[in-house]
Amino acid sequence: PNNKSASNDDIANGEHSTQPSGSAAHEKDLIVALNDDCLEHIFKMLPIGDRINMILSYQPFSDIFAKRLKIDYKTNLNTKFFNTLQTFQLQVLLSIIGAYVKNLKVELPFEEESYLMEFIYFKFLLTYCSNVESLKYYGWSVNDETIKSLSSFKSLKSLTLINNSEITGNYLYELKGLQELSLNNCTHIETENFEKIFQNLKQLKMLDIRNCNNLSTQNYKTILENLKQLETLKVSTSQENYNSLAKLPNLRKLKIQRNNIISPAISKEFLNNLVKFQAEQLEQLQVVDYAGFDAEKAALIAKLKNLKILHCKCNSIDDEILEKFSQLNELVELDINNCYFITNRMVLQLLRKCLKLKRLNLRYCGVLTHDLVSSILQLLKLQHQIPLDRLQRDLESNRFSDKISDITLEDSYDFLKLSYKYITADFEGRTQVIEIVK
Repeated sequence: PNNKSASNDDIANGEHSTQPSGSAAHEKDLIVALNDDCLEHIFKMLPIGDRINMILSYQPFSDIFAKRLKIDYKTNLNTKFFNTLQTFQLQVLLSIIGAYVKNLKVELPFEEESYLMEFIYFKFLLTYCSNVESLKYYGWSVNDETIKSLSSFKSLKSLTLINNSEITGNYLYELKGLQELSLNNCTHIETENFEKIFQNLKQLKMLDIRNCNNLSTQNYKTILENLKQLETLKVSTSQENYNSLAKLPNLRKLKIQRNNIISPAISKEFLNNLVKFQAEQLEQLQVVDYAGFDAEKAALIAKLKNLKILHCKCNSIDDEILEKFSQLNELVELDINNCYFITNRMVLQLLRKCLKLKRLNLRYCGVLTHDLVSSILQLLKLQHQIPLDRLQRDLESNRFSDKISDITLEDSYDFLKLSYKYITADFEGRTQVIEIVK
């Protein structure tokens, strides 16, 4: 069992080493008698702290136990459990698995008084996890000095910093090997440091700058001038002119969002530029605008003829807007968050026109009715030549209302799955799922 009072000095002096006697020696003899498979099975059932103690206590089997740890953690490590370990246990763990860790997720729910432990743990990570390629920070007190130390990760290609109000962006521009950078809601990065980041990180293929307050028109122009390899961009609307972003030469995936009701709506000028420069190229688009989306903007999106994935979290979508989306012949996935005014007729029209559609998700519907389910099943029968007997399903009759609130259609290689949500006579939400093997 873990001894929370054990100190690092004890370990250094050898005082924590196990010298069994009596019944403890007998237990050790029993363990020694087990074969490797039994030992490995016992080991993987133990809490992580006890696993470390076994490695320290049974030196002849340390290789077996260490191998098991490497298998369990493979290339991914989440620090969420670090505060369940003593410092010496964590050091042993990282000395075994650290060199194999490629993807590191730093997620510790520490209080302010635990900054010292955060510092110690981070030093361990820098020392032992030298081959990290992807680093995600959640909830740690990251500051500019922390960013400066990241240069120790020579193989770092992906960095995610979320909801940080401490960093100013200093030293980020020195991480020139980065291919992915996420700075969502890093609210205090300075304009001049954004300029340095976009001038120096020319290998970036993915950039997330949503909810960053200090971006300027010049920053957006610098992105266009320098980040020629950028394929994925996530950005918020701004009072500044961000229209130049629509000209990025290799853009494939775009998420553009209005942060709140007082933020500017997604501009028609930006969407016009998107059509002008990305109509043949853009494959994925996510639009978030809860107050300013209309049929005119939907018509512009419909001109992005190569679009395969469209997610729309906007103010209530109606038949006119859905009719525009049905013009996207290459569409494979459509997800709409607010479908209150969409009717049965337009959903069926969408399915008839978008023949490549494999995933459809409509949420918060207001006027869809249960009749749509049987109509969709009949349409699927015709489109996929499914025998009629496979479509005979008991369509739930215990309904308080004929209305459907959510409906999802998934068309995979070997089956069709239709699920929908309705209110029962007991006023409970229930989801009905219909699966049909092709």
